[in-house]
Amino acid sequence: MRIVAVKRRKQTPGGPADQALPVTGAHSAGVASTAVRQSVRSFKAYLVQEYTTLLGLNMPTTDYEMTRMFDTALQYVHVNLLQDLSPPWLENDFPQALPGEGVLSRYLKPCFLKWDIGSAHFLFGEAITGTFVHAAKTVGLTAVSIVGRPLYVCTQPWKESVCMAMAAMSPLMEQRGGSQFFMCSWCKKNNAILPASGSRPRRVLQLYLQVRVDGGAVTFMRTSPLRIMVAAPLAAWGTGEALRLQLYHVASPRKDSGKTRVHFSFEDEDSERLWLHAVSL
Repeated sequence: MRIVAVKRRKQTPGGPADQALPVTGAHSAGVASTAVRQSVRSFKAYLVQEYTTLLGLNMPTTDYEMTRMFDTALQYVHVNLLQDLSPPWLENDFPQALPGEGVLSRYLKPCFLKWDIGSAHFLFGEAITGTFVHAAKTVGLTAVSIVGRPLYVCTQPWKESVCMAMAAMSPLMEQRGGSQFFMCSWCKKNNAILPASGSRPRRVLQLYLQVRVDGGAVTFMRTSPLRIMVAAPLAAWGTGEALRLQLYHVASPRKDSGKTRVHFSFEDEDSERLWLHAVSL
């Protein structure tokens, strides 16, 4: 089994508060066990409900069972946090993880989708795939696959552009809100405009590159994320289980002007092919 070493830095004993050493690790991230327990205590019922939904369990019927299930859900959160305390994922700070009262998904490892580099040319187009392949070749590495983190994005009109506030998805996105319009809390309060009739909600995919290094191991290449905007998946979408479409058409995404914080935008048809050909990482 892999050996994990955890270094904990405490405040300097006996010294003034302003000379104390900074706190690192889980404390710095705000995900220490006591901090998480305290932050979700008032959402106990929500946390238990989401945990049972995600794992397909029955809701507890007594106070004792509720307390036991709450403790189990917290343990589940911390097991997943251990997988998430590494860059570049922890460096990205996204607000409310799900529309509504999502609790569990704020702390879970993000949901990632993957496309092999062979099909990426058709699915993402030459501009995107070529950028990643060139970056890998520059440092003598081989591009293996493109990995995308799906994010909710608010597309409410704002000044001369759109809001573009983003929020994290999680494994719960298939249970709730996967194909719905997302509106950030500020727009709900100040600028709530109903979506145009027949329009389709949008999502942002934050793309990274997996490469093969010496010895054949596959790892992530540390690059700035490339963001694309796509149409939200249809209700019946799956991760690797859907019927594959023939890859004969090369996607032609539109290069963004720079006002929306994304680099390329995809039409509905090309977006659907991306979702259908994605596999879960």
